[in-house]
Amino acid sequence: MPNVADENGRPLATIVEIADELERTHLARSPQVLKRLEYIRESEDEMGQTERLRLSRRYDSGV
Repeated sequence: MPNVADENGRPLATIVEIADELERTHLARSPQVLKRLEYIRESEDEMGQTERLRLSRRYDSGV
């Protein structure tokens, strides 16, 4: 599987970093990297839902 961690062992944080890794590995294992992209997208969706909920509560309370 393409490396999904940087040289310090931290996970690649952005889609651009993962795309660069995918290109670097010559698309040899693209299904695994694409799964990782799906995971990132799902996490972003969850964060967006949480933020929308927080904002709706704030405006509903009149703050």
